[in-house]
Amino acid sequence: MIQRLFHQCLIRPDNVKPSREDFEVVGTFNPGVAEFDNTIYLLIRVAEMPREKRDGQIALPRVENRTGVIDWTQIDTVNIVDERLVRFKSNNFLHLTYISHLRLAKSQDGIKINSIDEIPTIFPEEPYEEFGIEDARITPIGDRFYITYVAVSRYGIVTALASTKDFLHFEKHGIIFPTENKDVVIFPEKIGNNYVEIGRASCRERV
Repeated sequence: MIQRLFHQCLIRPDNVKPSREDFEVVGTFNPGVAEFDNTIYLLIRVAEMPREKRDGQIALPRVENRTGVIDWTQIDTVNIVDERLVRFKSNNFLHLTYISHLRLAKSQDGIKINSIDEIPTIFPEEPYEEFGIEDARITPIGDRFYITYVAVSRYGIVTALASTKDFLHFEKHGIIFPTENKDVVIFPEKIGNNYVEIGRASCRERV
């Protein structure tokens, strides 16, 4: 039986510094968690939106050439699906209204957060990460920690892989599962001669 230890959030949006001055943090959730060197590390998904509001327009953030950009779009050219998502009327193209990255936090006991990095730990850079990266899952294998994460772009939702030895330096390894796959967790030990994962194949529309 699992017992809830407390009923408060470990990390709230107002605890996290935005990645840029013109953005605000609107969500902090779905962390990957690992213990290393007597410290508990959390790779938090941080969702951000532009602060600026313009009459008759909606801000659609994305990454281009490894740099964050904001596309200002006439609001009458899109249908608002919900506060997170719009659909272009001309071609049914879906676009997120926020962009996510992964941010590292540290805890000594797993209950109290001792520190949160002020800058993104893993930031969307590649074309397949155009609309952000989300929902890290961390598995220790050998002397490394392997991090699966969701990458979102106009091409769909894929699972990508990164790794670290020390939670100071991170290396990206690219896509390991094509669209539409997410929430992949790699098992820490081989079954037979192979490493095995469990994940969720999605029928969700492309965004």
